[in-house]
Amino acid sequence: MKQFSQFLSEAATPKKEARLSEKDLREMYLLGKIFLEGTLVEKIDGSQSGKIVRRGANHLICVDENKKIFRLWITDAKEVKEEVYEIGTCKYRKHAQQMVPGQPVKKFSGKIKIKSSYK
Repeated sequence: MKQFSQFLSEAATPKKEARLSEKDLREMYLLGKIFLEGTLVEKIDGSQSGKIVRRGANHLICVDENKKIFRLWITDAKEVKEEVYEIGTCKYRKHAQQMVPGQPVKKFSGKIKIKSSYK
């Protein structure tokens, strides 16, 4: 029983992202494999995010959606994957409903009621 409760507690804790060592991170950065210009990045603590406009020796110069410039050390940054939403899919519908304040996220039944004006 103790193993089962330990399993449940481990499954309930969120997994941390695997981070590269500083040496490996810097090496990949200098080789141009990560943090390319135009990539969306976010500060590790989630306080700032934006698009890379320039790469420094060990830092990134970024612009957020309000056109404010900020700098990030490469050790404090993580790349953000852009979601691609295909129109007409449930994933797109859910994303669109989440963007509207006060709009509940719900799945539609798929049944359309047509009122007939001809009698």
